[in-house]
Order: sequence, then structure tokens, then C-alpha cells
Amino acid sequence: MNHPTAPSAILQAQSTVQTPSQQIESAMVSDMEAARILGQARRTLAVWRCTGRYNLPYVRIGRKIFYRVSDLEAFIKRRVHHGHPDAAGVQA
Repeated sequence: MNHPTAPSAILQAQSTVQTPSQQIESAMVSDMEAARILGQARRTLAVWRCTGRYNLPYVRIGRKIFYRVSDLEAFIKRRVHHGHPDAAGVQA
């Protein structure tokens, strides 16, 4: 038995298809969102960009600043520190 697809299901499926530019845009976040993710002030990210303090790539489109989610993830992974193995047994 062949069931016709409901029009609402077709519209829903079509709305989830992204164009290449939408895919790129969805993989980027604004500087405000990046600041929230990193737990920093938006102004702090601006200082980092101006001074080059950290290697955190960004995308400038006109006057707007965006960060790729993959770059934010890599930035966070580079800053993961594991305690020294002997530190657990050290007493002050």
C-alpha cells in the first residue's frame, strides 16, 4: 500500500534543508555568543583580537565579528590542563 506524504511533512523536510551559505552561517556564532561560551566579556574578545594575545581565529564580515564553532572548540581543548599526578597527595 502506498501512502501519500502529508503536505506538512514535506514542508518540514524542506525547511530543514540548508543552503551552503546557511550551513556556514550556522557553524559560526556572533562575538556576543562566543563570549558567553568562553565565559568572557565581549570586550575581552575585542582586546584579544586587537592585541593578538590568543590564537583565536575570527571572521569579519563588514563590521560584524563571528567565530567558527570549531575554532572555539579547539581553543577550549588547547586550554585543558590536567593536574600534576603528584598534586593529589601534596599537603599544604
